[in-house]
Amino acid sequence: MAALARLTFAESAFGVNLLLDALREWLDFEDEDEVRLYQCYLDWIYAIEPRLRPSGWDPDRDRKMEEMMEELSVFQQNTNRVLERHGREKLTHVFVRQASRRFGADTGRRLGARLAAVDDPGLLDRLGDLIVDCETGEQLLASIDGADARSN
Repeated sequence: MAALARLTFAESAFGVNLLLDALREWLDFEDEDEVRLYQCYLDWIYAIEPRLRPSGWDPDRDRKMEEMMEELSVFQQNTNRVLERHGREKLTHVFVRQASRRFGADTGRRLGARLAAVDDPGLLDRLGDLIVDCETGEQLLASIDGADARSN
């Protein structure tokens, strides 16, 4: 019951990871019912957050403990990816807001559209400096376009 409550009220994927680690300590995996219980927790998580599912996930297939541990590893990798993306989206939002304040709402909107297509983490690291250093919104956007072209 404690695990169910912790899963229900987990505030982040990180909290879910901690819960799954705790479950591994609490459960006796020699007992088939407890292995199935652990599988149910994994399946529930995958059902409510499809981005975290391992490829080929099938909720109706019984899995061995080794397979579930592999799935947990994939889950943790996928969780890290989602958390990284969330952090990137938050950072992008801050940069768009700053560009809007400095160069106007149109530049902010255009920057947001460009950043959605950029997959260069180094550019995000440099973007704060560009917002300060560029004289105009057009110069900022051209710098983004040039940096993205160089990374492709």
